[in-house]
Amino acid sequence: PRARHFDVARIVIDQAVRLGVAQADFTGLPAKWQPINDYGAKVQAHVIDKY
Repeated sequence: PRARHFDVARIVIDQAVRLGVAQADFTGLPAKWQPINDYGAKVQAHVIDKY
C-alpha cells in the first residue's frame, strides 16, 4: 500500500507540473511546510501561479 501511495502521488505531481509552474520554484528557496489536514500531514510545495 505504501508503494502505491507514492506511485499515485508521483502521477499527481507529474500532472500538476504539466499544468503550470510556481514562480517561487525559480528562486531556489525551499517552500515552507504547510498542514493539509487535521491529522498532522504536511506538504512542502510552492503554489502553482503560472499556467
